[in-house]
Amino acid sequence: MRELAVAPDPFTLDTTQLVRMIHGRTIRTLKQPIINLREKRQIGYEALSRGIHPDSGGIISAETLFGSARLNGLIPEIDKMCSDKAIATYVRNIDTDQMLFVNFDVSALEDESAGGSWILDKVAQLAVPPQAVAIEIVESRAPSDLALMRFVARHRQAGMKIVLDDFGTAHSNLDRLHMLRPDIVKIDRHLVQGIAEDHYRRSIVESIILLSEKVGALSLVEGVETIEDVLACVSLGVSLFQGFYFSEPVAADLDIDDQINARVDLVFRKSVEMLQKQWAQNRNEVRSYEQIVAHFVDVIARKGREGLDTALANVMGDAVGVECAYIVDSEGIQVTRTHFHTEDGERFFNRTSDVATRGTNHFLKHYFLKMKTNGHQQSLTRPYVSMATGNLCRTMGQMLQSSSGKVFYLFVDFNV
Repeated sequence: MRELAVAPDPFTLDTTQLVRMIHGRTIRTLKQPIINLREKRQIGYEALSRGIHPDSGGIISAETLFGSARLNGLIPEIDKMCSDKAIATYVRNIDTDQMLFVNFDVSALEDESAGGSWILDKVAQLAVPPQAVAIEIVESRAPSDLALMRFVARHRQAGMKIVLDDFGTAHSNLDRLHMLRPDIVKIDRHLVQGIAEDHYRRSIVESIILLSEKVGALSLVEGVETIEDVLACVSLGVSLFQGFYFSEPVAADLDIDDQINARVDLVFRKSVEMLQKQWAQNRNEVRSYEQIVAHFVDVIARKGREGLDTALANVMGDAVGVECAYIVDSEGIQVTRTHFHTEDGERFFNRTSDVATRGTNHFLKHYFLKMKTNGHQQSLTRPYVSMATGNLCRTMGQMLQSSSGKVFYLFVDFNV
């Protein structure tokens, strides 16, 4: 993560100023802790660079520093200076049982003579264990796939970890996720901030987490600023965190262990309470769904095969929390109308897709196919956005059997 300034700096740097900074090595290195919440400990720090203006002495944001370097063709020189300072600072101030997360601007790979090997050189020079270093890259800035793959292979072979930074922004390329197979995927702050109140953000982040797991990578969320957002990410299975909630970037020699440990203890305790509450709430919701579905089944049994639509219509009138319901046969063919709790749901459905009604084939819907294949009497989906109403819902399925032995399946969508 190259931390961005809160507001644009009132100046940019020209070539002469940048060269003076390079010669004078006027860079300040800050650290921001990275937390493994599942293990209740810090696993390392990210090194964050700030420039010191050669004339005014003012602090220059990373955005201005690297933006100016890019405009003036000095990315390799600036990036090397920042990396060297970060590694040297790590040796002086940070326990070597902590990992150092250091940024590398892969656009520097355009310079074939540089080759991006200065991190390896500096680590060797200062006798830093390569296994203690994680290199953060934004893969979209690479001049070519071949240059990027060579860089990753060289540093991974040395024992360093590879981190895909800012994942989830417009620059992320899924094919490079497969190609590079990173050790850690760092989920961009813009997806994380406000996640506690936004189902769509949660769904996207959850998908990235599952995708990362499938390619053998850990997920790290950056930019967490509130305990609510931390807890929302915990509920999705995240264990690695970075953000202002735990600590702002601070001077590398500042001891913040007590502050971090206090925050980690608090979040760990809150996480246990939240998960226990969620599990209890889920059990209560399932019992409620089962009771409502049992009422459907009872009314359907009284009405018989010829009265299925009448039965669904009778129950839908006072079924609190139910979005819609329908019945399919053993081959997934719908044998009733889709009955909505309100007319609004049906009107929304008509605007977005064909109405699922009698004769619609549901065979490939995962919840039907899973029940049929496994012989389950009942099933319940995870929350998803219903095409029928546009609302967040869960679908419960219940197998039915007529007096003649024919099998049917009732599906009821519950509002979440």
